[in-house]
Amino acid sequence: EFAMPEFYIEYTAPSEIKVDGYLSEYADGTGRIYFSTSVVPANILLQNTVITGVKIPANITEIGTAAFDNCTALASLEFEENSVLTNIGNTAFRNCSMTEIDFPASLEILGVQCFNNCTKLVTVNFPADSRLRRAEQGALNGCAALKDVVMPASLEYMDKIFNTKFTTPLVVHFLGTKPPELASNANNTF
Repeated sequence: EFAMPEFYIEYTAPSEIKVDGYLSEYADGTGRIYFSTSVVPANILLQNTVITGVKIPANITEIGTAAFDNCTALASLEFEENSVLTNIGNTAFRNCSMTEIDFPASLEILGVQCFNNCTKLVTVNFPADSRLRRAEQGALNGCAALKDVVMPASLEYMDKIFNTKFTTPLVVHFLGTKPPELASNANNTF
């Protein structure tokens, strides 16, 4: 008897998405793509224009570089409860269409330009017990619709993460008692 790998992403799309080298299944608008490690492979759905939603299971530890880069129809991103995700890789969700993201508490690193140019993104939520330590260069750059962001007390470092022109004034709150370190070249951080 054959068992499917324990690691996968779940997606919504109007038809099945097949990726060379990966097992998949699909029924009634929802599919899964399976892989062998707890890291979502780099470039797995790079420039896919039909995927509309992604659910990241709790056992995923990292989202690889450009995994969903330029998935322009991707409007829903959900992290399963009790997530152990620690890292969202560089350009992982660049140019996607989400309007809101609820990050898991386990997340420690937002990679370079990981949500760059998500122009419809209005709200990002970090839980009270967030472990976010680093927001790398341009992590939320180009997210011109953002309105009110509360950065967790755990944040230690940031680099030009909000460097854009906003459609409405952006208000950023820092919960920590010590401000995060800015990159040495972080002119125009805001």
